[in-house]
Amino acid sequence: MAVDFSFLTDNNSVFELLLPFVLIFTIIFAILQATKILGAKKNIDAIIAIVFGLLLIRSTAAVQTINRFLPNVSLAIIVLLMILLIKRKFWSS
Repeated sequence: MAVDFSFLTDNNSVFELLLPFVLIFTIIFAILQATKILGAKKNIDAIIAIVFGLLLIRSTAAVQTINRFLPNVSLAIIVLLMILLIKRKFWSS
């Protein structure tokens, strides 16, 4: 039973809007949770992170910058993880 994910590639708005929103939401939510600026209530932190994410995707320049930046960062993270895995495998003993 195959699942058809062609709708993701047909509609670029998923990549152009959803991914930057999720990235900013996650970063802002994590910062608010770690610093506990607004207290220990997750729902307030989530609402503020959603607002920041929605404000960001209104700015097309910011979205374009993030979309140009993400592939390079993703590649760098993959290379760094591979280096760490190789280092752990050969130099842990």
